[in-house]
Amino acid sequence: MNKKFILPVSLMLLVGLAVFVSAEISQTAGGNYNVKVYLEKGWNLVYGVPMIQEGYPLSDGSTLVKEDLKAIYWYNPFSFEFTQVFPGNFQGFPELRDKYEYISGSASWVYSDKSGYFAYSQVDPIPLQNKKLTAGWNFVGFSPEFKMKKISQIKGSCNLEKVAYWNNNDQKYVIFSAGESITIEGNPTNFEDIILADSDSDLGKGVLIKSINDCQMGSISPPSIPQ
Repeated sequence: MNKKFILPVSLMLLVGLAVFVSAEISQTAGGNYNVKVYLEKGWNLVYGVPMIQEGYPLSDGSTLVKEDLKAIYWYNPFSFEFTQVFPGNFQGFPELRDKYEYISGSASWVYSDKSGYFAYSQVDPIPLQNKKLTAGWNFVGFSPEFKMKKISQIKGSCNLEKVAYWNNNDQKYVIFSAGESITIEGNPTNFEDIILADSDSDLGKGVLIKSINDCQMGSISPPSIPQ
């Protein structure tokens, strides 16, 4: 049985959002992704839901060992709970099989006792244009489809209210809100012009996005028929 609890004190500050560290991501012939992300000591937000197998070491490319990782949590946007993925006997999300468009390519919190590389495999068969968000906060992982795309190019039918990045060096959030004056690296920037992943080093990380509506990302709809 999955170990769940509603926003424990140690994680309450983490509902809001992303990561900025070195990362690598590549797609295998079978369509899965091999992810290698650099974790700082403390909380880190990474792409997908890393599955650590009991009795086996971490994937090749990891400079961290399993004992360095103290916890992995995935946020369920339907029950508003965190599910403990590691340690424990995590069995996936059988109850959410009909909602895979919301789960595929999401993001998870990882707590590491040390800084170093964490390598893992991730299954993400849903393309960007078919991924969905719920109204409220959503954990979103950066697959290669996100590279150099503005919010306006990936929002689809989503009415996005906020984007929050997790600065894992300072262990705090940087939050951007629609309609507010936004300055990035000294430059005034429109909310919809923000590029969530502007380099290869951003891929394999994650961000939190707040949507006002249930919606579909990346989709393009034709103009509506006149009344």
